Amino acid sequence: IAVATATPPSGDANTFSVESSSTGNTTPGANEGTVTEVPLTATPAMTVTKTADTSALSSPPKVGDVISYAITVENTGNVSLTGVTLTDELTTDEAYASGDAGVTGTLEVDETWTYSATHALTQADFDAAKVENIAVATATPPSGDANTFSV
Repeated sequence: IAVATATPPSGDANTFSVESSSTGNTTPGANEGTVTEVPLTATPAMTVTKTADTSALSSPPKVGDVISYAITVENTGNVSLTGVTLTDELTTDEAYASGDAGVTGTLEVDETWTYSATHALTQADFDAAKVENIAVATATPPSGDANTFSV
């Protein structure tokens, strides 16, 4: 509600106020204004990016060599997210590294958090002729509905 107070042109020292409303209120002192609401659409979204660093691998690679990963979780939506978790079925040591610059524990709009993780090569990786997996980030928007985003 917006309230305006003014002195009438007559110079009368008595002032009056009129509350605004979505239907229009022009009666001085009526205070019958109603709240004007503008509905907004909350759009929670995240982007998860995983980059492999293979610089520590032997040439040729062998079982036990370690691939290091940098995993970023960016809030690409228009609402803050809490309860951010990162899981990766291939790695077991995901660790938060940096990025929480604003409200502690809240992935704010346009904020990016960085995690690190590693994977030691197994014979199964060589038998498959590749290392493939997915990192999954989960967060809760202000509405309280858990949303999962993965890449």
